[in-house]
Amino acid sequence: MGSRGFFESDLVSKIFGGATETASRVVCAAVGLSALYTLTRMAA
Repeated sequence: MGSRGFFESDLVSKIFGGATETASRVVCAAVGLSALYTLTRMAA
């Protein structure tokens, strides 16, 4: 897992201690779900 952006750094992993940590996975999942929610709201 790794969400690398434009600058080749994974800020969530750096903050929460690695890509395999539970907190990091929860944050990434929340970001993904909020993106899906936003896309569905924009399409309506």
